[in-house]
Order: sequence, then structure tokens, then C-alpha cells
Amino acid sequence: SLITSWSLTLVPLITDEKLKISFKNNSMINIILVILFYKFYEKYYVNTERRKPFKVISVIFTLLIVLGYSYENVDSGMLIFSNIQYIALAIAKCIGYYNLFNLLLNIGYEYIEKINLKEKKYTNKYIQMFLEKPFKVSFLVIFAVYLIYLIAFYPGVVGYDPSYQIKEMMGIPNFYSESINLIDPNVMITAFNPVIHTLLIGGFFKIGHALGNDNFGIFLYTLVQVIACSAVYAYSIKFLHDEKVKSKILIIILGIYTLVPIFPFYSICAFKDTYFAILFMLFVINLYKLLKYDITKKSMVITIINAILLCMVRHNGILILLFSLPTAYIVLKAKRKPILIITILSLGIYFTYSNVIIPAFKITPTSAREVLSVPIQQISALIVNDEEVIELEDRYIIDQIIDYDVVKEKYDPELSDPIKNTYNKDATNEDLSNFFKVWLKYLLKRPFTYIEATINNVYGYFYPDTQNWYFYYKKYNVLNEVGFDYHYNSLSIPRKVLTVYGQVYPYIPIIGTLANIGLIFWIYLYMTAHLVINKQKKYIILMIPAFALIFSCLVGPVNTYFRYVLPYSITLPMLAILLFKNKKDINN
Repeated sequence: SLITSWSLTLVPLITDEKLKISFKNNSMINIILVILFYKFYEKYYVNTERRKPFKVISVIFTLLIVLGYSYENVDSGMLIFSNIQYIALAIAKCIGYYNLFNLLLNIGYEYIEKINLKEKKYTNKYIQMFLEKPFKVSFLVIFAVYLIYLIAFYPGVVGYDPSYQIKEMMGIPNFYSESINLIDPNVMITAFNPVIHTLLIGGFFKIGHALGNDNFGIFLYTLVQVIACSAVYAYSIKFLHDEKVKSKILIIILGIYTLVPIFPFYSICAFKDTYFAILFMLFVINLYKLLKYDITKKSMVITIINAILLCMVRHNGILILLFSLPTAYIVLKAKRKPILIITILSLGIYFTYSNVIIPAFKITPTSAREVLSVPIQQISALIVNDEEVIELEDRYIIDQIIDYDVVKEKYDPELSDPIKNTYNKDATNEDLSNFFKVWLKYLLKRPFTYIEATINNVYGYFYPDTQNWYFYYKKYNVLNEVGFDYHYNSLSIPRKVLTVYGQVYPYIPIIGTLANIGLIFWIYLYMTAHLVINKQKKYIILMIPAFALIFSCLVGPVNTYFRYVLPYSITLPMLAILLFKNKKDINN
């Protein structure tokens, strides 16, 4: 009890550049915490079984908490390793957190095992209608709610990336076209953003522009996106209904889709991530069907189309396929032939699209800088923290790739874009080869600098105290700067009310969880442990898409970016209920 209390209240701090250890709370609160933990452990510690998967998960959670705190506060592991006192404190914290997490995970497991929801008969005619026609009613309810957001934010929210995509479609030089040498100067469209999404949003914008109303073109795009989101969310409810999920749960899911602002706000935002997210949800559903049911020609075609679109609307969609489908092939021995066909056709068609069709239209591929976030951030950290070790000739080589002179000014430990945007578009393959030789040279000389640079850029995806919830609601002027007329309507009060609701959402108990990136990752790990304990290991395949996205975040440009985790955030409620229901069916 003492160690657990200390784990939560003793904190390493830096004040006036001096390291010290102090209590977060006053002595009376600490005493109360010790007493409460004593009563808690007295009741549960001896009588609660410790399961091996939860021991592993507890170790992971403990390390993430201890490391995350240090990196959030000082951008390094200084608050853990700087002296013997900090090391001792870190060890004590690990002991306290480990025992607390391990006990809580096992208590939670036993509680979940006892849950037995009974079907309730509803007399309300609207609920009866919902249960009789789940897709139709869900779609109408969801669409009606999202329409409120669309009207308030008419014609829709167009951020920086979609604005550049529209400019590409309209043949106007933009951030992306100017950062690379175009194959054809007359073709502004690039593959920095998915071409299919650029054509979609740019095509609708062109329609509005041709009619003399730029806002109308944006509205058409947003309306189609809202319809698509409403349809997919409604389909997920129908899918759960078909899987015999209890009526009460279906109503709760409908409430989540309508009341949690993640869903309506991102439905009216013109980012590729929204389509990627709903395609991700459909892919998880199709994976479940591959696992549980016979694979028909129809289901194969649907899964292949879903997989191809998933890759086409976001480049890292390919990682989901490369992680998920081979795993399914290995695990589902009786279904290997159809899964192999799905894998080969999906990857074959996508690679033909990206490597043959796209270049045939003289669309310039993405720059090499897009895959250099990690090494660029590591080299930048080296320049900022250990520049004296870098030899003069190596500085010249680095300068051939990024602007060496601005690194110290622009370096952000949690965002590689400021440095990555100085990438030399005229760099040759030889320049890149030399850069990687220098990168490897100092990896061997200063490995911990590299490690800390990488942790700084990713820790928020695993650390619950850094949630960084955000949504798009501001009007961006990128289009207006080149003469287009993009503006919101006069309904400023409804916009403000919805915006405030979105901003306070993370602080709402329970449902606010979906705004916490690190905690969502913990929940996925917890569900994975449940599957192992309940001997349902094949269903871990359903976790693979989320873990594939996490992997892509590890090599991404920014720490704790909610748009990157949107797909597995919005899929979490449906997937958790699906696995819970499936487990109950097996036990019964």
C-alpha cells in the first residue's frame, strides 16, 4: 500500500534546472491513499487469481507509464536514469504500478466474466422499429444528427491537406507540388495524398466552381462523405444485430455513433482519414466473417474490393493488408486457398494501380522524405544535443538532404515536419546513400540519442496522460488565398455550441475514453490478453489492423496525432462488443 501510494504521489521534478523529488499531494492526502490502498489490497490481493497474460500486460503498462512521464516532461529519460535516487524511485514506481495494474486487470476480467446481459422486450414503437429495421433506422438517425453538424459548419471543414489537394486538381502550384520535381509541369496532382481522394474532393469542387459556387462543390463532397459514414456505421449496427447482440447494446452503440463528437465531426471534415477509418471498420468486419463463416465467392469479392480501397485512400493501408492477411493465412489452415486468392488479388491490383496506372497519367510519386521521418528526427536530435561529435564533412553530407543551418531553430522533439519540410527535392540517390552512411555512423556512436529522439516522437501513442484530443472546426484560408470563395455560413452560435461540446468531450467519464490515444492502445492490449486467456487466439487476427496502424505511427512524422488513430478509435466499441458477445456464446 505504501509503495503503490508512493508510485502515484512521488514525482521527479525539474525546478530551476535542478533535479529533485517531491510529493504531488500533501501529507494528509498521502495518508488517506495508503489507507484506501490497504483496504483495497486486504480485500482483493490474496483472493484474486493472477493470470500470465495480465502479468505481461502489467509489465508493459508499468514501463509505459514510467517512461512516458519522463519523456512528456523533459523529452528524455533523465527523470529515470540521471542519478541513483531517480533509479531507485523508478524501481519503486515499477513495483507499485505493476502490482496495482496486475490486480486491477484480473479483477476487471473476473467482473467481465460475470456479466450476463438479459434480452429485454421493448414496448416503445420506435425502439421496436429500430430492432426490426436496424440499418434503415440507424442510418436515418445518424444522418439526421450529422446533418446538424453539416448545416452548422456548411459547407464542411476543409483543412490544409484537402486544400492542397483541391489546388492540385485545379492546376494551381501548392505546398506539395513545389516540394518535389514534377514529372510533367502541367500535371500538378501528386501522390503525396491518395490520388483517388484528390480526384474525389477535387472533382466535386470543380463542379461547384463551374457553377460559380465554390462552397456548393465542397458541400457536395461533404454530403457524400456524411452519407458514406452514416451508411457504414448503420451497417455495423445491423451486423451486430445479425450476430445476435443484445438490443440494449445496439441502442448504446447507436448512442455512441451519434453523441460522441469523434463521429459527427470527422464526418464533415474533408480529410482522407475519414474514408480510411470507415473502410478500416468494414475491413475488420470482413476479417471477422472470414474467421467465423464459410468463405464464398461473394465474400471474397467484397473483401478484395474493401482491401484495395483501404490501400487506395491512405498509403499505410498496405501495412494493414501485409500484417492481417498473411496472419489469417497462417492461422486459418482450412481456409488458406481463398485467403491466398484474396491476398494475391488485393495486393496485385493495388500495386498495378500505384506502380502502373498512376505513373501512366504522369502523376508524380511522393517524395523520399515521407519515409525519412525517423532518421531525419534522429539526425536532428544529434545536431541539437550532440553537435560536437559531428565531423565537418558529415555536416556537409547532412546538408545535402536537409537544411543543416535551421535544425536547431526548427527542431521539435515531437514533430519531424519542420525539419522534414526543408528536404532537398534535388537530392540524388548518391546523396541519400551518403546520408544513410552518416546516419549509421552516428547510430553506432550515439545510440541513446537516436533512441530518445524516436521515443519522443511516439510515446504519446502508448502513454494515457498525453491524449492530445483535437478535431477540425476552424475555417482555413488556403483556398481563399488563391481567389476561391470558401466560407462558413452565418450560423455562428450553433458552430460555437458544437465546438465547445467537442472540446469538453474528453472530460466526460467513460465515453471520453475514445479521445485518449494511449488508453485506446491499452484497451486493445487488454482485449488481446482476454483472447489468450479464453483460448480464442485466432480472434487476435482482428487486433492486427490496429497494431499495424500503431506500427505505422512509430515511423510517422508526429507524436500523438489523433487523425492517425481515428480508424481503430471508431472501431473499438463495435469490436469490443463483438468479441465479448462471441466469448459469451462459446461459454454458453
